[in-house]
Amino acid sequence: MTGSSRETLAMEMNQSAASVSFGKRNGCYVNRSVALLLGLLFVSATVATGLLVYYYAPQVRSEHDPLNLARTSVATERPMVPTTPMTTGGKDPATKIDVRLPRSVKPLHYLVKLQPLINGNFSILGYVEVEIEVVEATSNVTLHIADIVTKNETIKLAPSDQVQGPGLTIAKHSYDNERQFYVAELESELEVGKKYVLSMEFEGYLNDKLHGFYRSTYKAEDGSDRLIASTQFQPTDARRAFPCFDEPGMKATFEVYLGREQGMSSISNMPKFESIPIEGQPGWVWDHFNTSVPMSTYLVAFVISDFDHMNSTANDHVLFRVWARNAAIEQANYALTTGPDILSFFEDYFSVPFPLPKQDMIAIPDFSAGAMENWGLITYRETAMLYDPAVSSASNKQRVVVVVAHELAHQWFGNLVTPQWWTDLWLNEGFASFMEYLGVNHVSCSIKHSHNKDVKEFVTFRSPANFLFGRITTSFSILLWPCFLSLCVHVTFVSCDLLISRMAFVFALALLLCLAHSCFRPIALLRLRMIPGCRRSLAEPPQVSQSAAETLYCEVPGRERGRFKSPRSAKDTVCCQFPNFSLSFRKYQNAEQDDLWQYLTTAAHEDGTLPTDLSVKKIMDTWTLQMGYPVIKVTRSSDGTSATVTQERFLLVKNLNSTDTHDYKWWVPLSYTTETSPDFETTKPQRWMMDTEQELTISSLPAKDKWVIFNVQETGYYRVNYDAENWNLIIQQLKDNHESIHVINRAQIIDDVLSLARAGQVSYDTALSVNAYLGKEVEYVPWYSALNNLGYLENMFTRSSGYGNLKTYLLDLLIPLYESVGFDDNLNDPHLDQYKRVKALSWACNLGYQDCVDNSQNLFNTWVQNPSNTSLISPNLKSTVYCTGVAEGGEEEWNFAWQQYLGSNVATEKSKLLSAMGCTKEVWILSRYLDMAFTEGSGIRKQDASQVFAAVARNDVGRYLAWNYLRDQWEKIADYYGSGLFAIARIIKAATRAFNTKLELAELVLFKEEHAGQLGTATRAVDQAIERTENNINWMDNNYEVIMKWLEDNGYSSKLRSQ
Repeated sequence: MTGSSRETLAMEMNQSAASVSFGKRNGCYVNRSVALLLGLLFVSATVATGLLVYYYAPQVRSEHDPLNLARTSVATERPMVPTTPMTTGGKDPATKIDVRLPRSVKPLHYLVKLQPLINGNFSILGYVEVEIEVVEATSNVTLHIADIVTKNETIKLAPSDQVQGPGLTIAKHSYDNERQFYVAELESELEVGKKYVLSMEFEGYLNDKLHGFYRSTYKAEDGSDRLIASTQFQPTDARRAFPCFDEPGMKATFEVYLGREQGMSSISNMPKFESIPIEGQPGWVWDHFNTSVPMSTYLVAFVISDFDHMNSTANDHVLFRVWARNAAIEQANYALTTGPDILSFFEDYFSVPFPLPKQDMIAIPDFSAGAMENWGLITYRETAMLYDPAVSSASNKQRVVVVVAHELAHQWFGNLVTPQWWTDLWLNEGFASFMEYLGVNHVSCSIKHSHNKDVKEFVTFRSPANFLFGRITTSFSILLWPCFLSLCVHVTFVSCDLLISRMAFVFALALLLCLAHSCFRPIALLRLRMIPGCRRSLAEPPQVSQSAAETLYCEVPGRERGRFKSPRSAKDTVCCQFPNFSLSFRKYQNAEQDDLWQYLTTAAHEDGTLPTDLSVKKIMDTWTLQMGYPVIKVTRSSDGTSATVTQERFLLVKNLNSTDTHDYKWWVPLSYTTETSPDFETTKPQRWMMDTEQELTISSLPAKDKWVIFNVQETGYYRVNYDAENWNLIIQQLKDNHESIHVINRAQIIDDVLSLARAGQVSYDTALSVNAYLGKEVEYVPWYSALNNLGYLENMFTRSSGYGNLKTYLLDLLIPLYESVGFDDNLNDPHLDQYKRVKALSWACNLGYQDCVDNSQNLFNTWVQNPSNTSLISPNLKSTVYCTGVAEGGEEEWNFAWQQYLGSNVATEKSKLLSAMGCTKEVWILSRYLDMAFTEGSGIRKQDASQVFAAVARNDVGRYLAWNYLRDQWEKIADYYGSGLFAIARIIKAATRAFNTKLELAELVLFKEEHAGQLGTATRAVDQAIERTENNINWMDNNYEVIMKWLEDNGYSSKLRSQ
């Protein structure tokens, strides 16, 4: 065979040219007699079905079809399409396979016709033409298909200038199930440089698994069930809708036809320019859409629905529309107000007009992720786009604008310029996460959001307690963070719970390298949370999928997710010219990280802000090509006037048996301030620590009785540890006058010291002493940091005899905060004051503080008596009040919450109620609730089942119930989700997050052994749970008694007198 070695495929050897073999060799077998009988039955059924379909079913083509397609028959039952099993089919997991397509041909243009029978049997009748150009000599054409039945007699390959001719002879049709490849093997070699058109008819299936081209259901205002068809193609599910070259680097233009019933409407990436009746099918039309710009397959999208929409006139050259269920369309007003404003802001900021003539945003009732940046047609989960000010909370409002800004940033970064391969996905995710805050900052003046106070007024603080990225030995580098290639080929995001803050920091750091005075001031974008990932090559088998990110669009858990100063000289700096890298230099193309580093290096050398013998790549590779992040140790001299700075990789638990010999070192920007000359506004690094330096000396520091604080406003992505004397000086300063230390650094200090204590690098005596000042703290950000870190202690102590001591300590910290914010909410309070109240009440009620419990229960009971009064409970307090009311009540209260859930038209309200119903203390209700979560037609959407499971697992009463349910019903759960790996990973994590005993570890290991070969892409989540449990056990062994002693020594004892 001539051509690329990638074309040497492991194929079935006995396939005829008119058949495609789906599935693997393993399966069931029958003898010849039974086979003959089955064959006769099949032929009879086929003939009958064909006659029925001919006269009654919709057809893809009529004589006057503008595309002159051949007639396509429709099965009256669900088509027998292949599904991807969760097992590896007995294949040696260590076997390496190359999942990349051959590079012998490249796609130029697609014509796609799809007619989903939404209100029928869910078949998708399809036709595709792909124009390709031959790059290397080859006699094969390979592309992706999954869950599709090809009609091999219709497959044709012809030169572009002879498409009406007979075409080339296809000697064999082959299908590689492992890689989801369809291969047309030709009798002769294709001519290099020549263009050909591959065309075929096929039949797909409108699945209910929330990926590919899938169906979603909702209830209309009249109570009837309605169906819509939507798409989710990222990362590798376009192949489930139509045969294609399903890799991000293989861009092409797309011309789309969607067949729909006249009572519905369709939208796609481009505007619709005509609707054509389908002759012979009364009530059906083809919607024909303009040809797209060049783009990747994962960005193609279509939705067929009966939704309503609203238009914005804010932008004079881009049609901006929002779509939602008719009953919920008014909830899209906030997105319609902020979206066009952000779009226009990005156009001006980038100096690059939005490339498309229209931008649609649509809220889908069933959606696996938070949102998807499909070019010109962004799809959202309802909670991420819809907002009702009378029902939704401040955090719901913030989520909408942040997600909208993020997805709109992707229209340039990710869509206009796209990663060449998934290893570089961090390029567009990092930049979108970085840019979203500029968009939010631009529109947030409605809440008095100023450039200097953006964090304190709007941007949520996310606790550094969740800074898990790289702090366990099995994490991986940023370049490999997606680690989400299923070497069964379906690159799917599963369970790394990866949050994007580190990616945004990397962009900020890259810019900082190029600027004498950066026009962005990034926060430490810290505390990225990542469960262990993989370090394997992205060309290896199923481990890649298993360690994929749970979701690309999780909320950034950094203490403040992004902070920026306004540009100083706008377009005059490298920083502000930075978008040109992708928006001009790589327009409609693909990019890799080295392309970015080269562009920045050149710009910085020209600008004189980077030495000519130094490249951005040299610095940035330390942040993208190795795992984790550093902890900086600052050890001051005996007189305090100098300090020795060292760095090492931060790990919660160091594995003494690790075979990893890599010397982890980074280029680290060091900024610091001192007690004698406090300056928390200058965030530019005073020194850089190179990756080749074992230590660095900082001089000109104050005397030993004056503190120093490193990482000013946490603009660096690292933790800081000090010698004991400097820690004590900081603790004393917090007690004496905490406001002399910047609020961001107060949060940083709390987070670093508690995390370092958890890792055994600082004593808990020091760490808990830092918290002593909190009674005087009025800012939200430090409280968020403290409580999220203390949440780990609370989880570990919950089932121990010492929980009473810890609970007393926590209440002692919290009661002053609770009393200062009060139980009654005020929606006119500053944004973060509202957040502070929510946090205080949530913790107080969870710890059983009676005033909080009584207020919540009384308010809930009043609502039960007046269910039509929707203003009784403030939107900000609903989560706490609902949970407490259900927990303190019984079956009646639970049933009331369920009825409110069924009757609500607001997605955020439904979400709060779903979580609250997991708070009940009635075991039998929790057991029933778990059954409902994984049962079709129960009233709980498939997308929400993992939320229900997590709510039960968080409940002390339901904790073991959830774990037992997972073990007993694993097959049911796995079958329910299919390859819905988002949810399965979340379920495993929820069930095991607080495991900290050897018995629980043994149960986890046994679970893995019992289901070996069945876990498939969930294996990674189970391995992560095992490692997390081992770490928790180690923490309990090392710290439980230490903390108990500190609590007792400081007056927090719950011991009873013996006499």
